[in-house]
Amino acid sequence: MKWGLGVLLLLGLAPGQRCSEPIYVITNADLRWLAGSNTLSIAAGKTAAACQGDTLEAVHDARISFGYAAGQPQKRNLKAGERLVIQMPRSAPPVVKGLAATLGDNLKNLAQRWFGGATAQPVEAASRGDEIAKREVYLPLLVLGHNRLLAGATQVMLPYAEAAAPYTLTLSQNGQTIAQAHSQTYNQVLILPLAQPLPAGQYSLRLESGNGSVAVEDLQVVTQLPALPAELAGSQPKEVFYTLWLAHQPGWALEALQRAYGLQGDYPVLGLLVTLMTPLTPEEERLMGDNLGG
Repeated sequence: MKWGLGVLLLLGLAPGQRCSEPIYVITNADLRWLAGSNTLSIAAGKTAAACQGDTLEAVHDARISFGYAAGQPQKRNLKAGERLVIQMPRSAPPVVKGLAATLGDNLKNLAQRWFGGATAQPVEAASRGDEIAKREVYLPLLVLGHNRLLAGATQVMLPYAEAAAPYTLTLSQNGQTIAQAHSQTYNQVLILPLAQPLPAGQYSLRLESGNGSVAVEDLQVVTQLPALPAELAGSQPKEVFYTLWLAHQPGWALEALQRAYGLQGDYPVLGLLVTLMTPLTPEEERLMGDNLGG
């Protein structure tokens, strides 16, 4: 598997780079990221943990948000080729209960638990597509079981990984199809549209890929979320703490992803959670290996 080095790249842990207060960056278009003597990439829709003084360069016209873990982000528009040096106020906002100090390790542990800690194996560019096409498709957030989602959803974001296109995702109940999503290309995430808010009950998710591999996982839709522990109940911003806490609770990763996806524009730190929950594209695998010696 490739996730170990991918986590390092996405956390911004480039060789020799260190900062006590990470600044989380999320972008809607590809960026080059100059961190000290290293040049990395931030893909559209992905988040990185950068440092004060790092430089971002837009590959295409881009909208970016960046900020500390606790606090509202700054937002900028960059034209293709334009650069921005990340600068935040010298006095960082107070970080409740050491969120920024522990987030990187916590998310790395989450990703290693979900995806395994093995390092990437180099694959020649010419054979990369063939190699991926032979893999079995799977649903990384669901493989641990006891999967729960809050009732009322009108769409479900579901990360999937590997295998050959095309892909078909089916949500069913008692053998009856409730909704389907299709993709002719590998997009990392399938968005399952629902004709009406999803009621509580037991469901099945089935993902089929072009090479014949199939992943089937159970899904329990419930009417109530778990309560935040009393010691964290007063933490602000509450949405951030609750989402990160929920991601650690067995069976709640999928619901945490839905919440993080909706909030990441206002809290870029949650974009990092989305990034870590989303498998890499083949191009990101190549960049990961090139930048970190995979």
